[in-house]
Amino acid sequence: MLIFISSGFGFYYLKQKHSREKIRQAHQTETRISKKIHDELANDLYNVMGGMQGIAPTDLMDKLEHIYHRTRNISRENSSIPLDQNYLPHLLSTLISTTENSRIIIRGENSIDWNRLNPEKKIILYRVLQEMMINMNKHSKASLVAIIFSEDKNLLNVQYSDNGIGFLNNSLKSGNGIQNMENRIFSVKGKLNFETEPGKGLKVLIQIPI
Repeated sequence: MLIFISSGFGFYYLKQKHSREKIRQAHQTETRISKKIHDELANDLYNVMGGMQGIAPTDLMDKLEHIYHRTRNISRENSSIPLDQNYLPHLLSTLISTTENSRIIIRGENSIDWNRLNPEKKIILYRVLQEMMINMNKHSKASLVAIIFSEDKNLLNVQYSDNGIGFLNNSLKSGNGIQNMENRIFSVKGKLNFETEPGKGLKVLIQIPI
């Protein structure tokens, strides 16, 4: 019995360690891609634009500038995430800067003991909320977004809601962005619940064990 219990514990520990390593490797890959896009692609494009200034037609320069900004956005979306005391300020800055035409209300963030959340879960939460805000800007047409943080025993709860156009649940679940968010949350044994109807906005509950 003792050998059986020890083997089970060892298997669980190795499985958890492997899961954490996968999350860290994914974060390192995202950071490396971000740096490469910023340092090489975006800068090369900017230099080309500078050389064409006053020569190329205005509509072509406008298209190049649009591509340049898209490139910078991709770089920003995959940039490194600070996991120390700067985590919360960086997260809040990202949420606020991502909302282009919407007002955002954030509550409860200072009531969370962020030191209890391990680095892998911080990365997952950051990326999921970032993806959620990007999807909101692209699809929801919301004018108001609310994000409420709270702790309940050993759970971190994040409640997201907006007053956008809403979706049919079938169409919502078919998107790659939603699947990516679900996969991230499930990788840390969390839960992700959606509530939406056409014309009634979107509500999302994220729960992550602390």
